[in-house]
Amino acid sequence: MSARQGEIVASIDAAHQEFMELVASATPSQWRMAGVNHPEIQFGEDEHRPVGVIAHHIATAYSATVDRCRAWSRGELPPPPTAESNARHESANPAPNHEETIRLLGDNANGLKDFARGLSDEDLDAKGLFVRGETSVGEMLGETTPYHIRWHAGSIRATWAQSAG
Repeated sequence: MSARQGEIVASIDAAHQEFMELVASATPSQWRMAGVNHPEIQFGEDEHRPVGVIAHHIATAYSATVDRCRAWSRGELPPPPTAESNARHESANPAPNHEETIRLLGDNANGLKDFARGLSDEDLDAKGLFVRGETSVGEMLGETTPYHIRWHAGSIRATWAQSAG
């Protein structure tokens, strides 16, 4: 594994481990709480999905990121995700099981990190379009994905803090 791959994997792993510890600690009532926005980051619609749906969203985002980055490496340009894709995910997964979601998070994170370890520098430099514009595979994996994870972790923490206060 190159130093570049190692940095990307470490970045994903740090954000993922933090997220796993957070959502694994959820009580059944916390798992079902309607989410609120991150206190500092607001992008798109207001957060309203239950915490469990947010966690499941992160798990499925890991595999979607692999698919998107593979496409970019092949020169394909799939459209960026939209608010409608989040709504479809919520509709299809309105009450995900806590244990199954934790397992899916772990499995999909391992798949994402294995994928990153196997990429060449050329693959990491491949570009595509994401929500904030042109993004390389390396940026998507090492920057955007950890940011996405931490954004939703902050939303979950804010949800629980609001209910406690």
